[in-house]
Amino acid sequence: MGYLQVLLNLVAFVNLVLDGFCLILSWDMIIVYLFAFGFVGSLLVMCVVITAVQERNPEMLAYTKLWTMMKLIILIAMTLIAVSGLLDLYFSDPEQFQISPEQKLLLPIAIASIVFLGLQNILTKANVPEIAKMPKLFSESRMSMDV
Repeated sequence: MGYLQVLLNLVAFVNLVLDGFCLILSWDMIIVYLFAFGFVGSLLVMCVVITAVQERNPEMLAYTKLWTMMKLIILIAMTLIAVSGLLDLYFSDPEQFQISPEQKLLLPIAIASIVFLGLQNILTKANVPEIAKMPKLFSESRMSMDV
């Protein structure tokens, strides 16, 4: 297994961990359902990535790009809405503005999750052609050994 495949597995695991942190930090908020859905989806994507790399299946790996792009768009929209809401609250009444410690941690973790989702999408695009070449390389090397 090449370094790109290992890096893709590692980034998928980091995305799962970041989603777990977001789920824990948003436990008392209404947004917890979206983070729970994202956590389960990230777990499934990590399993699909590991399976696709082990089985050398580029089509299976290519399907994970759909999830990463969908989640990336939703997470960017959520982050922009949260930031605009916080700014609106702050500018409407700066003296009464309070933010909980969970919310202070949730925003940077969500931004880090956006970065790692983009990285996972880039690594998936780079790995699909590499994995597609692997069966051909192995069959050619096997034929040369049979002679």
